[in-house]
Amino acid sequence: MLTLGWSDGATFIPCDHAVLTSTKEKNQIQGITKTMDQRTCGAKRRREAFVKSTELIVPMVKRALRLSIRAKYLLMDSWFGFPVVVRSIVEHIHVICMVKNTPKVFLRA
Repeated sequence: MLTLGWSDGATFIPCDHAVLTSTKEKNQIQGITKTMDQRTCGAKRRREAFVKSTELIVPMVKRALRLSIRAKYLLMDSWFGFPVVVRSIVEHIHVICMVKNTPKVFLRA
């Protein structure tokens, strides 16, 4: 599960979430079937479950900002600390995150 929440340092209020699943069929309990009505909330959630978590961050931040949930910055785990992800989010809000020490990824301040 991917959760976007607001915090003041003492409390945490979940604002948005996405339930994620594996793209491997053998790891899924039930995928999307052709007989399912694609307009339902359940079908939309199932489609969202197959999207990579890094691709869901920007839409989640945009929804929160559109609903007037204000924050000074977005705090993220190192899983999301890649330049492409950070660059896409910085357009909307300041970002603080840990970064992995990898030989193939170079960061510049």
